[in-house]
Amino acid sequence: MSSSFGATVLIILRSLIHVSTIIFWTLSLYKRVVNKQVRNLLVLVGSLMALWLLTKTAKWEFFPNNTTTLARYLWYGFYVPMVMIPFLGIIVTQFIDKPDSYRLPKWTYLFYIPAILLIGGVFTNDLHNFAFSFPKGIEYYDNNYSYGFLYWCAMAWYIVLGLTFVILLIKKNRLPNSKKMQFLPLFIMLGAIVFWLLYTFKVINVDLTVIDCLLIGSLLESSIQTGLIQTNTNYRELFEKTTVPVIIVDGYYQARYTSGGAKPVDETIMKDTENGTVVFNNTILSSAPIRAGRVVWQDDVTKLNKQREELDEIRETLSEESVLIRAETEIKEKQAQADEKNRLYDKIAREVKPQLAILNGLLDKIEKGENTKENLARVAVIGTYVKRRGNLLLLGNENGDVSVKEIENALRESLDNLKLLGIEVSLVANGNSNISIDNALKIYDLYQTVVEKTLDNLTAIFVRFTKTDKGLKLSLSLGVKEDFNQNVLENVSANGQLSVEVEDGDVYVDFVLGGNGK
Repeated sequence: MSSSFGATVLIILRSLIHVSTIIFWTLSLYKRVVNKQVRNLLVLVGSLMALWLLTKTAKWEFFPNNTTTLARYLWYGFYVPMVMIPFLGIIVTQFIDKPDSYRLPKWTYLFYIPAILLIGGVFTNDLHNFAFSFPKGIEYYDNNYSYGFLYWCAMAWYIVLGLTFVILLIKKNRLPNSKKMQFLPLFIMLGAIVFWLLYTFKVINVDLTVIDCLLIGSLLESSIQTGLIQTNTNYRELFEKTTVPVIIVDGYYQARYTSGGAKPVDETIMKDTENGTVVFNNTILSSAPIRAGRVVWQDDVTKLNKQREELDEIRETLSEESVLIRAETEIKEKQAQADEKNRLYDKIAREVKPQLAILNGLLDKIEKGENTKENLARVAVIGTYVKRRGNLLLLGNENGDVSVKEIENALRESLDNLKLLGIEVSLVANGNSNISIDNALKIYDLYQTVVEKTLDNLTAIFVRFTKTDKGLKLSLSLGVKEDFNQNVLENVSANGQLSVEVEDGDVYVDFVLGGNGK
């Protein structure tokens, strides 16, 4: 009696350990996974695994003779999680990198048909023996049976969907420098396939349910640890180390979380942001409500203010340009070098005259207090072009050529200033040789013309500048608002091969200069 009782206790204890492990792991998924839909699906997978273990325990431990009909249907019940878990894995991949409001495409619902047919086919096996056949009679099903085609269909479903799950996760991976680690789930899946083949052909004899749950858990956990499934762990440490100046406060404006790039701000100043932006010490302070508090962010406008001062000086200098030119003309024989510089300055001023006129208009609006932040950002965009174009012209005047790196730097600084207007930017450039100053200015002027004509509707811009043996190529991919009118680019002109296309709400501009960039 004592031996039987002790064995029963150990059996129950072992099952409790297995099931509780799955439950605690499932609870951790609920806390870690970011996407709501993915989180719910993974919790459902964990629940099916726990149900699988409980069904296994009921069949093998509470029906020791394994001859009853109930025990046989508990055995058939193993195939519910075996069919549904791979199916849920495919659904999980559809929600990766999608918002919580995303809805599944209609084609995914077609997977319900084979899933229902497989489960229904196994549970009705007593009628047709398509999944398992029993040569010595169904009453001896547990000791003498063979596999039917429906069983092999279920195994194919399990393996193919499992592999598809891993491949889709790897394909959707966006993490840099993770190519090696991301194949860990694939190795686990391949190991699971080998295990299944060995078990099916009776090379090994183990507790199939426990090993399957272990493999499924390892596959999902490895996907989480390698970043294929996103989690919200270490967010606090990341927030504290980021250089973005942000403070999260509670309802009493007590700082709860402060990023590494944020400056200390008085509570009364932060409270004033409820009524709008607050400017102090070259910083624009803004806030937005969140649950149980507000998020307060800082925009450093020191560079913008400095550029504004520089532009004021340029405007004052240009207003006196005629006087300076007359004075320099009188002494040009003694100051030939100064004359040459003045010639270049005059050329710069003439060629960027439209931009200077725009700057004057923006500065007038800023002085009147009209959309100060936005206009300061526009001043930065135009001012950078004026500065960088003048710099290219000065460099090219020395030997007629400029390096490709100089054009890349000009484009990069111009794109960085577009971020002030909330525009997403990206730049890809290559080439280390020199090109003529004329071609350099054509490239930069075309970029600026397209930006100025689309600035009011621009949401994102991707720039690709390359130099090959066949010539120079500038490609612009523009994300624009729905009300964008493509006719604004009809009059864009350039001395080269220029094409403008609009597709699916995006604008694509390609500009090619032939030859070796000379």
